[in-house]
Amino acid sequence: MTEKWYNVTPETAAQKLSSDLENGLDRRTARSRLRRQGENDVFITPGASLASCVKAIGGDISAYLLAGLAIIAAIFDLELNAALIIALLALNFIATLLMYVRTQNVLKGMSAHAAPTSRVLRDGKVTVIPQSAVVVGDVVFIS
Repeated sequence: MTEKWYNVTPETAAQKLSSDLENGLDRRTARSRLRRQGENDVFITPGASLASCVKAIGGDISAYLLAGLAIIAAIFDLELNAALIIALLALNFIATLLMYVRTQNVLKGMSAHAAPTSRVLRDGKVTVIPQSAVVVGDVVFIS
């Protein structure tokens, strides 16, 4: 089961992550965790492909229900209603794709402005390190 970190106190989180809220991690532990877990590349992950967005939109149960409703309307000789439902489905699909493209562009733009450094507590001192060197258990200062 996934831990709900937003529900735990800082003290509990520090205990579970083998960290110290007063002194942070010592440099040796931080280096060891960095070697074991790898760099913290937060904003390097590529965006989802357009095909995956189309698949997600097509897998929406409400789209299937509306398509079924359009078929039922056509069976009962309500062609105008069926055509209207299909047109609304197509409009929703196009609008969702446009919003997806805009969101991907915004995320790409935001990643360019990501802070390249982080302030963490190491050996009892506030230290500025590259964001890629942040490890699990670091006490990070956010401003």
